[in-house]
Amino acid sequence: MEENFSHRCGPWKQQNKKHNSGRHRSKSSTEQKMDKNRLVYISLEDRLAMNRLARKNREWQLRAQKVEKVKRNKNQYGSARSPPIAVVILSLAPKIDSNSVIGDILACRPDATVTSCDRNIYFLSSPSLKRRFCFLIPDHWNMIEVLDAFKVADVAVLLWDCDTVTLHDHFSSLLSAVSAQGMPGLRPKFCRNYDLLLKLIANCAKQPLSLQQHHSRIIVESCSIVEQNDDLNLFQLSVCTLKINGYVRGPPLDVNRLLHIPGWGDFQMDKIDVITDPHPLHKYGKSHVIETCTFAVADPAKQENLESQAAVDEMNVDQTWPTEEEIAQSQSSVKIQNS
Repeated sequence: MEENFSHRCGPWKQQNKKHNSGRHRSKSSTEQKMDKNRLVYISLEDRLAMNRLARKNREWQLRAQKVEKVKRNKNQYGSARSPPIAVVILSLAPKIDSNSVIGDILACRPDATVTSCDRNIYFLSSPSLKRRFCFLIPDHWNMIEVLDAFKVADVAVLLWDCDTVTLHDHFSSLLSAVSAQGMPGLRPKFCRNYDLLLKLIANCAKQPLSLQQHHSRIIVESCSIVEQNDDLNLFQLSVCTLKINGYVRGPPLDVNRLLHIPGWGDFQMDKIDVITDPHPLHKYGKSHVIETCTFAVADPAKQENLESQAAVDEMNVDQTWPTEEEIAQSQSSVKIQNS
């Protein structure tokens, strides 16, 4: 019986070259690729049409991003997880009383919750609008108080008397001072309906000042002295620890930085406590208890120093009368130079 042997080619077997189709694809490769990937030829007009569609889609995406950014900025003001919208109400006429106007504004929505504090600050929480408001009413005859209110305000409401054409000299200078300091972004609106006014304040685009974007600020609702040390010398002032309550607005507040109180100066912070929101969007239950927890404690090694200027030595530049040795030495040096 014969055995089957497989033939093995030797080293001298002829190796034929593969067919070179040049720069073009061969017919077999083209047909094979069309069967697998369904090769489609796109004309120049179709390519331009696709580019126009891509540009249109890009415009839609940019517009959607801008709309999302506007919504995100609106949610930063007055929502349940953000501070209330700070609204300053300024009367530009002696006949108009701001307190009577704020009373009508607070009573325009029956479903809203109204609270107030001792510093003439009123809070309004409206569940239907999903917004919270903080109304500041400065004395229009006190320019410093008006300027301090506009520093922290998000929206400004100016009360104008329609019967008058020109402003009083005091109010004209007051507006000039406020404009020089910086005023929130205004949109001229004429509104007599207080309900529409609240909707306008809640939905208008806020334009914060440069000072508000780079500095944290607090509208103090209440303050109290926690500790006081009077056992000091006659030449030293008494030291106390002041506790203030309010919403932190703007950038995060660093406990190791200095805190500036208008009219009093810069002070160091001891700690920052977080309490339950005293002016919620929705009312708490009867069994709700206000809780307090420590958020941050100052580190003495990282705390900023109160001395912002170098100490000046008054005796450093004091001129004294020369001694006899210095006079003799100067005379001898003059004689040597002349000789």
